[in-house]
Amino acid sequence: MTPVNPPSPVPHRRVIAAASLGAMFEWYDFYLYGVLAPVFAAQYFGGNTSAWTVALLGFAAGFVVRPVGALVFGRLGDLIGRKYTFLVTLVLMGGSTFAMGLLPGEAVLGPAAPVALVLLRLLQGMAIGGEYGGVVTYVAEHAPNDRRGYYTGWIQATASVGLLLALLAVVAVRSALGDAAFSDWGWRLPFLASAVLLLIGVWVRLSLAESPLFLQLKRSGGTSRRPLAEAFSPGPNLRRVLIALFGLVAGQAVVWYTGQFQALYFLTHQLKVDESTAALLVSAALVLASPLFVVFGAWSDRVGRKPIILSGCVLAALVWMPVFSGLEAAARPGQLAHVQIVLLLLVLMLCVTMVYGPIAALLVEMFPTRVRCSSVSLPYHVGNGWFGGLLPSAMLAVSARTGDATSGLWVPIGIALASAAIGLAFVRERRGAALDG
Repeated sequence: MTPVNPPSPVPHRRVIAAASLGAMFEWYDFYLYGVLAPVFAAQYFGGNTSAWTVALLGFAAGFVVRPVGALVFGRLGDLIGRKYTFLVTLVLMGGSTFAMGLLPGEAVLGPAAPVALVLLRLLQGMAIGGEYGGVVTYVAEHAPNDRRGYYTGWIQATASVGLLLALLAVVAVRSALGDAAFSDWGWRLPFLASAVLLLIGVWVRLSLAESPLFLQLKRSGGTSRRPLAEAFSPGPNLRRVLIALFGLVAGQAVVWYTGQFQALYFLTHQLKVDESTAALLVSAALVLASPLFVVFGAWSDRVGRKPIILSGCVLAALVWMPVFSGLEAAARPGQLAHVQIVLLLLVLMLCVTMVYGPIAALLVEMFPTRVRCSSVSLPYHVGNGWFGGLLPSAMLAVSARTGDATSGLWVPIGIALASAAIGLAFVRERRGAALDG
C-alpha cells in the first residue's frame, strides 16, 4: 500500500481540534461518576459505611466493560470507517450521561435505582471503549510521520482536560447552590449539561472527512472482512497486542489513575479534605500539567516513544510513596498547605504526562491499517479498564487490611515496574514509521 500524502496544515488543525473536542466531552461524561462517587454512595447505595466501597465498584463497572466496547466498535472502525464509529460512541456516551442526570434515587425507585445506575455506567464504558481507538487512529492516520506524537498528544490531553472540566463543573454548581441543595438535586446539573456537549460534539465531528489511509485501503479492496479474527488469532499481530498490553498499557494505566483519581480519593476519603477544596487543588495541578501531554508527545517524535513511557513508569514507582506521605503531612486538619499539595500533585501528574502523552502514537504504529482500530482498542481498554479502573478498589482493600493509608500503593508500584521491564525487553521503537500497511 502506497503511503498517502498528508493533507495541508489547515485540515490538520481542524482534524486535531474536532477530534479533541469530541474526545474531551466523552471523558467529561465518563469521569463525572468518579468525581461524584460520594453523592452516588448516598443517593443510590444506601449511604451506610459500606456505601463508599459499593459506589467505587459501580465506578469500576464502567471500566470492566470497556474491552467489550473496544471489540464491538473497534471492529466497526476497521469495517466501515473511523469517523462514523466515533460518532456513534459520542451519541451513546452523551445519552447515557444525560439519563444518569434524570435517574431517580434509591428513595424513589428502591433497589431498581442502583441497578439502573450501573446499567447506565456500563453503557458509558461501552462508549468510551469504542471512542479511544477510533479517534487516535483517525488523528494518527492524518498526521505526518515525523509529527505523529505531537498530533496524538492533543488527544491524550483530552482525558485529563475532561476530568478537569468535570471537577470544575461540580465545584461551580456546588458553590452556586450550597452543599445541601447540591447533594439533594444540584449534582444532576453537570450530567444534564452533557446534552449540550453532545450536540456540539456531533455537529463538529460531522464536518470531518474519513481517514485518508482507510479510504485508500477501502478503494483498493484491502479492508479486512474479519478484523477481530485477523487481529487476535494466534500469530504476530496477537503477539504485538499482548506486548502492548503488558509492556505499555498496564503501566500507563496505573500511573494515570494513581496520579489523578487515586490522588483525589486519597485527599477526600483518607485525609478528609473538603470535597470542593480537594477538587480545586487537583484542578490547579491539572491546569499546570495538561500542556505536558503535547510536550511529551512532540518530544517523542525526536527521542522516541519507548524511553519516555518506560522512564515515566519507573519514576512514578519511585515517587509515589514519598509523594503520598507528603500529602498526608500537608493535609493535616486545620493546617492545609495548599501550595505544597498542588506541587506534590504536579509531581504525580508529571509522571502521568510522560507515560500517556506518547503512548497513542506508539500503539498506532504497532499495527497495520486494516486491523488498527481493533488492535489498538483492545489492549488499551483491557489495560485501562481492568488495571486502571479496578485500581481504587484494590488499593482501598489493601489499605483497609493493613490499616496504613499508603500501603495500597504497592499494587500500582508492582504493576508499573513489571510493565516497564516487559516493555524494555519486548517493545520495539517505531518512531517515524510510515503507516502504510
